Amino acid sequence: MTIARLEAAAGTRVAGRPPGPLPVEIAPEALHRVERARAVVERAAAGQRPVYGINTGFGHLATVRVPTDSVRALQENLGRSHAMGVGPPLSPEEVRAVMVLRLNSLLQGHSGVRRRVVELLAAMINAGILPSIPAWGSVGASGDLVPLAHLALAMMGEGEVLYQGQRIPAAAALARAGLEPLRPEAKEGLALVNGTEMSAAIGALALGRLDRLCVAMDLIAGLTIEALRGSDEPFDRRLSEARPHPHIRTVARNLRARLDGSPRLRRPGEGPVQDAYSLRAAAVVHGAAREVFAWAAGIVATEMGSAVDNPLVFAEDGAIVSGANFHGQPLAVAWDACRIGVATLANISERRVERLVNPHLSGGLPPFLSRRPGIQSGLMMAQYVAAALAAEVRQMAAPASVHTIPTSAGQEDVVSMSAAAARWLREATERLARIAALELVCAAQAAEMDETPLGDAGRALTAWVRERVPSVAEADRSLSHAVDELAQAVMAGEPYRHVRQAAGLELAGFLDESP
Repeated sequence: MTIARLEAAAGTRVAGRPPGPLPVEIAPEALHRVERARAVVERAAAGQRPVYGINTGFGHLATVRVPTDSVRALQENLGRSHAMGVGPPLSPEEVRAVMVLRLNSLLQGHSGVRRRVVELLAAMINAGILPSIPAWGSVGASGDLVPLAHLALAMMGEGEVLYQGQRIPAAAALARAGLEPLRPEAKEGLALVNGTEMSAAIGALALGRLDRLCVAMDLIAGLTIEALRGSDEPFDRRLSEARPHPHIRTVARNLRARLDGSPRLRRPGEGPVQDAYSLRAAAVVHGAAREVFAWAAGIVATEMGSAVDNPLVFAEDGAIVSGANFHGQPLAVAWDACRIGVATLANISERRVERLVNPHLSGGLPPFLSRRPGIQSGLMMAQYVAAALAAEVRQMAAPASVHTIPTSAGQEDVVSMSAAAARWLREATERLARIAALELVCAAQAAEMDETPLGDAGRALTAWVRERVPSVAEADRSLSHAVDELAQAVMAGEPYRHVRQAAGLELAGFLDESP
């Protein structure tokens, strides 16, 4: 499972991809793995030896032996008791991604569920029956127990789902789609809730947006450099070869291609000897963030192809082994690191906004890029908003993974907080996209205030902006909605798609080079 495939199954908006989610299919060999593991569970359920999650209670109650005639009630009650999430629901895209990842984990053949379970889950995904999953309540210990219990509840025909644009009872949605509710047998309730899928899904979808956002930020930084008559010397190939961090080298290559042939660039002997760091260090700062994102992409790629459950069933020797494959720590530290990368990108972009609108730093551009400064405020508030968002992103860069707190009467005494780490990454990414959109608006307006032609890519990018956002050089107006819409387009990869078609520019993202 790759991030791109997850996005396609989830229905993520990406430029050039048809709208709507792609259907999922189960390979015959995956069903064979499921059936072999199920046979092991059924033998254990019929035996007298206590096996965690099959004929015992859960968590601190693992010492309680459950009679054979109560095994189904045990599994049903697990979904009901654990579905205690609160707060706003996950988006339909995120819920679909959670379901796809849980299905993929069950199909590894180590969870011991019946064929009926995976087929029902796949049918619900393809029918668009999306459980209402509250975003708050997971500590990322035995996986995302609380949110995944809401998925299990919907499969049992209980709780609420989103179906055909309406929030209705799960039983009604299953009936309309011709599906029978699940009556979970031994191990199945536990197998549905023991996973890191919410932590993985939210973070993976954020990484997909960040990949496109990173490419857009290289494009936008190039326009800012042109508008401020900066130099392309800091992106000389020899510099990145002398300090060969892979993704810093990639960004330098992107910026060289982006600025190639632009008449706006400052030539040797003209103006200041060196640009400010927000221009000169763009390749280093953008690239350092990409290094972290690419590492995290490797972590989540492994997670998305793993058996994330407890206990695991090994059909080859009939073993059922308890461990901690559901613990969210690998994801928690990855998403924490990514938020630091997001914060560095937010900081440098906000500083470029400041240089564009500040007449003391812009090299002669009108104050706040208004042709009637004083009467008009122009783009003064662009820097205010960018500063506010950058501050919030810095606050979100604080780690979630170190804030462990014991649960289940001390049995689960080290938890990961991976779900919080993922949610904060999503929130930080949304704010970064708006800072990038604000920089793009300012750079486009600054570029239009000089009659010297832009390079091909700069002209194409400025034209793309003007089709969506009016200039405020001559008349003030609110750009609130325009910036929000521009941010969504940036995260979908639309500006790069346009510039690539119009100017033949080819740039690389961090997912192009990640493991």
